[in-house]
Amino acid sequence: MLRDGLERARIADIVAEVGGSQGLVHYHFPSREALLIEMLRTAAEEDVERARQIARDDGTVVQRLDRLIRLALPISSDDWNWRLWVEMWGSGLRHDEIALISERFDNGWADTVRELLEDGVESGVLRCADPAAAADRLTAMINGLGLRMVSSRAGFPRAYVIRLVRMAAAMELGLDWQDYLRQGQDG
Repeated sequence: MLRDGLERARIADIVAEVGGSQGLVHYHFPSREALLIEMLRTAAEEDVERARQIARDDGTVVQRLDRLIRLALPISSDDWNWRLWVEMWGSGLRHDEIALISERFDNGWADTVRELLEDGVESGVLRCADPAAAADRLTAMINGLGLRMVSSRAGFPRAYVIRLVRMAAAMELGLDWQDYLRQGQDG
């Protein structure tokens, strides 16, 4: 479905990928657009919920932040989850309802990171004057570098991108780079 983009996706293509029947899809969704919107909404909600779970999980604040960074970045230039978000951002320029889903998705991620940073500041682990602004900068960096990863034909190595984001996080949060590495990596 993403090979040709969301704009060109047909119900037959979607049914072929996920199974079921076209009749059943038409019964539940009045149009192709309604189906695509529901698919994007569901995928975005699930993605943000995964991030929230990691933020609430075991481990230090820095370990949980590092897990979020690794979850947020594409696995490779062929990462279909990331290609879906790129399609969503692009379609949001033309469709108000998709723009709202995109905004909720982006805000959900930024809020999750902000809440984690606030926890770190409150516990004295992190030094950050404005956790909301730091979360916005970090998520914007992740989005920009992630976009570069999935759009790069020559390849933009994930390990390099993770290192860049980790360095930025260390600077944002008042941590020495080596301290961040010691505290953040848990596998």
